[in-house]
Amino acid sequence: MKEENKNMDPKINQPEPNLSETISTQPIPPSPKFKLPLVLEMIFLLVVVGGCGILLGKSLNTSQPSAQPTVATLPTQIPTAISDETANWKVYKNTRLGFGFKYPGSLMPCEDGNFTGLISSGPYANPDENQCEVAKNRGYLILFLLNKDDKEFQNFRQENYLNSFSNYKDTEMKIDNKNAEAISGIEKETPLSFKILKIRMGDSFLIIKATGEEQHIAILDQILSTFKFL
Repeated sequence: MKEENKNMDPKINQPEPNLSETISTQPIPPSPKFKLPLVLEMIFLLVVVGGCGILLGKSLNTSQPSAQPTVATLPTQIPTAISDETANWKVYKNTRLGFGFKYPGSLMPCEDGNFTGLISSGPYANPDENQCEVAKNRGYLILFLLNKDDKEFQNFRQENYLNSFSNYKDTEMKIDNKNAEAISGIEKETPLSFKILKIRMGDSFLIIKATGEEQHIAILDQILSTFKFL
């Protein structure tokens, strides 16, 4: 009996190997997952970069100065001061007739009754001669006459003496805030320039007349700019 057991296959009584133990266990790799947080971060980054680019572009556009129209600066003309030629003229007042004015040194006043006449101040060939007395016959360059009537003025109306004047003008003006009528022109017969004015003073007329060359008319206009009623 013992010999039979010895002849038996030694593998018969050996336990069979555990297949589960002999097969090595391999780890199963996890299935890939979609990484959502990383994608969101990249989208956010792209949005931020894009927004910064837009803001930078706007900033560059606004920082550049816009083209402004060129304004040409014209030189300012400083008005030239006009000298007052009458500033150094002499002052004349006639309180009895009620007026005053300034006159140049080239003239001198002559008074007689109801008028004041201006004549040349010289020099004269005969300095001892009373030039105001001579002027009564010779006439005055400029005359201021206070009269009850205006006959002297009417003598220069064109309708009263047809064809006697040229360059005739009849205008209205103000002399020291009083209304005045002025007639001017040239006497054809002489021919001399003239200018005559009529101003109402109460119940009388003040007649102002200049006869002679154009320069005398110009002097009268300057005198009238200084004329004052007293």
